[in-house]
Amino acid sequence: IEKWDVDLQRYENHLFRGMNWSAYPVGGVGTFPGEYGFVCGWANGENICPAGYRLHDLESIVPIMHRDFPLISLIGANSIRVFTRVDSMISPGSSPLLALADANDLDVFAHYPVETVDFTDANQRAFFINDFVAYVAAVEGDVNSHRVAAYVFGNENNIRWCTECNQTAQANAFYSMLGLLVSNATTAFPNILVTTSPADIADIQNYDNLILSSNFFWSTNIYRGFSFNNSNSNLFLDLLAATSRPVVITEFGVDSFDNSTG
Repeated sequence: IEKWDVDLQRYENHLFRGMNWSAYPVGGVGTFPGEYGFVCGWANGENICPAGYRLHDLESIVPIMHRDFPLISLIGANSIRVFTRVDSMISPGSSPLLALADANDLDVFAHYPVETVDFTDANQRAFFINDFVAYVAAVEGDVNSHRVAAYVFGNENNIRWCTECNQTAQANAFYSMLGLLVSNATTAFPNILVTTSPADIADIQNYDNLILSSNFFWSTNIYRGFSFNNSNSNLFLDLLAATSRPVVITEFGVDSFDNSTG
């Protein structure tokens, strides 16, 4: 696409990356990350957020949102997934992200960051359950909360389990916790939708029965080859066998397309 400035004057050709929704300059090899990606998050295992910012805090990317949200709307998108919290520390009840989404007629898949911990630990489980409900309460109290399409709990946690822990126990603990978390959140806020985004669909196949709420749907990040097939299966047939819930494909790569057919 062609990137436009605030006066709609063309000045540079850009692409949109599938992740982080950022405009990326054509020929801009080596310029990411930087202004086009997270400016607050993890780098080399350390939290590099400026003082006063939370990890994945939206205040640190407001200039990027002002630049990119109109472009996203301009190309005809109707929704975005973000990798920041959408509640505001600086202006509680008036999130700049949700305000910009509303101004550009975009619905938001609202991220809740989940870092790698031991999910069998009762204190960790209680923290996430309680903190997620508090997060939803903060967002639902926002003047633009109608722009939240769904709350996304974590991302690809199934490929980042605690390395010193039993992996099967971690998965069971995570999804049983998620079941309680969704139940508590949707009891308090019956009209919300909640999802999580595992890598591929093995966890959908194995843990669908641990989450009972009808307000939950699955998402998945897919990188499995030509036309969503790998050598053994077809994604959509696999999903039909795995769950009766709706499924949103939250990430997929160029490897998902059969380049031989364009």
